[in-house]
Amino acid sequence: LGSRAAFHEERPQDNPYINDYYSDSKRWSFHSQVSFLSLYFDDPAWRPGEGQPEFFFFDRAFLENLVIAKYRLRQQDLTQDEYGILCKLANGIASLMPPIDKYLYLDCSVSTIIEHMRQRGREYEDDLDLMYVYELKELYDEWAKTLPPDRTLRISMDGGEYDLEQIVRFLEDRPIAFFDSGLGGISVLRETVRLLPQENYLYYGDSLHAPYGVRPEAEIRALAGAAAEQLVQAGAKALVVACNTATSAAIVQLREAYPD
Repeated sequence: LGSRAAFHEERPQDNPYINDYYSDSKRWSFHSQVSFLSLYFDDPAWRPGEGQPEFFFFDRAFLENLVIAKYRLRQQDLTQDEYGILCKLANGIASLMPPIDKYLYLDCSVSTIIEHMRQRGREYEDDLDLMYVYELKELYDEWAKTLPPDRTLRISMDGGEYDLEQIVRFLEDRPIAFFDSGLGGISVLRETVRLLPQENYLYYGDSLHAPYGVRPEAEIRALAGAAAEQLVQAGAKALVVACNTATSAAIVQLREAYPD
């Protein structure tokens, strides 16, 4: 993906409580978890704005942090109140962040996890109990079941290799979106599917406000703009305006708003 992509890494080395956490998890679990949440916000690259890359990767999904918190709750290193605060904080912040389009779940056996932990050479992980890995993997597998299946690629890491082309295809497999004031555009969609059967599609029929022909041009532009924004937020890579009225009133505005 090259220059089309950027990423945010977890950076445990920048968590001021990380060593204290591993030496006394009961005393420092809450502090460490809050610190990990805060580290997402000293990197402006993922925030919406000018110059944002086409693809942005988090090496840990924001709400994934709650998997560790749940483990510490089970170990009685967090109280129920502390865990509740972390959940409210994480879910509240996540609702303000850009939505995640797709998930890559790196799946592997406990033995592979242990080997990877040894390879990364973090001294504070040298004495971790084997049960820690088993129980944490169990929680991660439970969390993975909550991810949307159609937007999640599960990658086995046990073989030491993975299909990079498969991953890129999965990431770039965004839909072509069609917009109409009703259902008339379905005929255009049908013909496109015939010509490009390998693509995925979205269809937005604004029957709530149909017909557009009786509405003022400014209102049509606003409705078309709102529809386009929803489709782009849903991950559309291209937008087809299959409505004559909307095309006449709003196509210039839409091309300026979404030049790519």
